[in-house]
Amino acid sequence: MEYEKLLMLIDDDSCARYFFSYALAEISLKWKCIFAEDGIKALECLKGMDNLPEFIFLDINMPKMDGWECLKALKAQQRLRGIPVIMYSTSQREEDKLKALSLGAAYYLQKSMDINTLSSELIMSIKIAEEKSSVLH
Repeated sequence: MEYEKLLMLIDDDSCARYFFSYALAEISLKWKCIFAEDGIKALECLKGMDNLPEFIFLDINMPKMDGWECLKALKAQQRLRGIPVIMYSTSQREEDKLKALSLGAAYYLQKSMDINTLSSELIMSIKIAEEKSSVLH
């Protein structure tokens, strides 16, 4: 099946990946998501891709390479820096939100395990990231 949007979720939490997949299926069966369990695996995966994802959702707390280091690496690479990154974390700390934006994230979405609201939160975060991205380009 041909997909309309390609997304990437970088998160070591299998429950978070499951809920994310479920919420995407609620939005559209034509949206595809690829997954990576940490920043190192994500960067390796992206290096080999011809068609890059339109959006990357990135958790902060992960093994090997955390979200902060991964975000810096994404924004340092010419080929990847234009992909809007949405930080996707359980952290409610205002300093984490500000740090994410200062490092180049397009949006900060607090993780929700409420399956009833996650789909709408994903749509909202993508729209905000799209708007921010179009202003920058």
